[in-house]
Amino acid sequence: TTLGGGNNNNGGNSNGSGNNESNSKPRGASKSVAQTSPPPPPLVFDDTCKASDVFPGSAHRDTTVEEQLRFERKGHVCIRGILSHDEARDMVSELIKETKARQLEAYRHRIAVLCPGYTGDAAALTTVAQAQEVLEQFSEEEVGFLQTFNLHRPDDYLAVGAPSAAPAAPAVDPALLGPADPVVDHPAGDSSAGGDSSSSAPACAKFILSERLARVAAQLLGVDAESGERLRLYQSCVFVK
Repeated sequence: TTLGGGNNNNGGNSNGSGNNESNSKPRGASKSVAQTSPPPPPLVFDDTCKASDVFPGSAHRDTTVEEQLRFERKGHVCIRGILSHDEARDMVSELIKETKARQLEAYRHRIAVLCPGYTGDAAALTTVAQAQEVLEQFSEEEVGFLQTFNLHRPDDYLAVGAPSAAPAAPAVDPALLGPADPVVDHPAGDSSAGGDSSSSAPACAKFILSERLARVAAQLLGVDAESGERLRLYQSCVFVK
């Protein structure tokens, strides 16, 4: 910009006397560099643990074309004959035990869903009676049903994260299951649920991580094991009315 009669040859400002005063900083002037945070580390999943063989492989059956089409078209399907009466009885028995053991956890979840006006800490509630009192006071809806999540995890692996003794895990730490060669991952320190007596996973985990059930889900979803695809177990959940 020229303010007077001088010449401007380098983009500076002329003060009218013919002298050129440059706006550029002198050599050696410091420059501020924007500080950027490092990218987060990539997620790493443990794919070394095998799925449970709690149900004998000799009783496995493939889903039919009709069942696959029904699931593809409607998004849900009832598949009968996957488990025997005795197998289903044993599974239900263990699931009921674990659900009752985590009843307080389920009530805390309902408080988070139904009581937006509650400003207290649901995690600080220590009894079911306390949780029921909060629901009665702050919820305008009936409880309806209880939800217990991730019963295949150790009981100290709550929805809010991994146990305090272990590093925080990602919100979704999936199990990887394939139709022909199911593979299951577990949190740090959690060994395979397929019969290891040292495992801290609950007894019902072996049913949730069953290879037979994984095969059914993989076939319905069209998982191509030969190309290396795997099915991820997002979560397990039991609804109790």
